Amino acid sequence: MEEIKKTLLEGKPYFSKTKDGRYFSIGKFNRYISVVFNHNKFNESEIITAYPSSDWQIKLHKRKS
Repeated sequence: MEEIKKTLLEGKPYFSKTKDGRYFSIGKFNRYISVVFNHNKFNESEIITAYPSSDWQIKLHKRKS
């Protein structure tokens, strides 16, 4: 969980909104991690899933950042 927090807050992540209203992020702290989460109006986030990024996700992050 600590790695995910640091990736989202310190790793200069790329954020995108998904079709179903969730958010998707790719960031790097020690390694590239992809995170899917919900975010509400109270500035709280609920992580749905997090996993090591695939090659296409890493390329997307490098292109967008």
